[in-house]
Amino acid sequence: RGPFDPPVVPPEQLQRSIDDALEGGDDGSDPAEEPPDRGGDDGDDDGTAPADDDRPMGVGAMRRPPVPPRRIERTAPRGRVVGDRPAGPTDAIAVVPTVRNLAARRRGAPDTALTDGDLRTAVRQERRRRTIVLCVDLSGSMGAPERAEAATGTVLGLLTSAYEERQSVALVSFRGDEATTVVSPTTSVEIARNRLDGLTTGGATPLAAGLVHALAVAERAAGDDADALLVVLTDGRATGDDGLDRALDVAGRVAASSVDALVLDCETGTVRLGLAGRLAEAMGARCVEVTSLEPATVVSAIAHHVAI
Repeated sequence: RGPFDPPVVPPEQLQRSIDDALEGGDDGSDPAEEPPDRGGDDGDDDGTAPADDDRPMGVGAMRRPPVPPRRIERTAPRGRVVGDRPAGPTDAIAVVPTVRNLAARRRGAPDTALTDGDLRTAVRQERRRRTIVLCVDLSGSMGAPERAEAATGTVLGLLTSAYEERQSVALVSFRGDEATTVVSPTTSVEIARNRLDGLTTGGATPLAAGLVHALAVAERAAGDDADALLVVLTDGRATGDDGLDRALDVAGRVAASSVDALVLDCETGTVRLGLAGRLAEAMGARCVEVTSLEPATVVSAIAHHVAI
């Protein structure tokens, strides 16, 4: 075995472990409870340790060898165990599936010996990293202050579980005649809180520019080992005679990309235009009506989408 190859349990040792697990020891004792054989002189009959152990540590030839720190050997990739498969020559052996495999063969033939075909290794699934890019309309339309508060609370809410969920969060806002990255992809609550302090609202609604900017942030964050989710919090309205058409064109670019998307429809009022639904359809995204702009509600909607 090479120095960087994963450790492999010898078949003889595994066979002994399986026999002990299936049949138990001869005297019922647990070998793990037996004191290790240290070798050398065990000391006098009165139980005192040898004189060597009472001498202070010295230097040179008299110095005791240092005790190496305990290390946890990782014999398989990280991640949740989702199954098992036949073990290869360099795979770590999964004892329980191996015992189960051998026990199934021993039902008809109790003396069946362990073979290479019985050896199993764990199949693990590592959760991919994810970047959630929240794109929020902070223009001067009705409800802008509430959307700003929702954006702040949502970013901070998502970041509280960022480490456990292996996700980072970004915030893109659009207002006036431009879109801005308020928070670049981060896992830090403190960084986000500093950047979110004092979000300003007002101005026109450049929805197309917001989508272009947010898509660029999401595509930079995505990769072979990472996913990106673009979440748009909007009522679908856009400034200008062709504002909506331009936004729908950009939405088609989102649909053609590898970025997942979700539209949170925050339209209010008795007369509903349904523009956010049209935007979601062009993006190939789900459209979820957000009846409340409470951050917990928005975070819940995003978490539900991620879990699907």
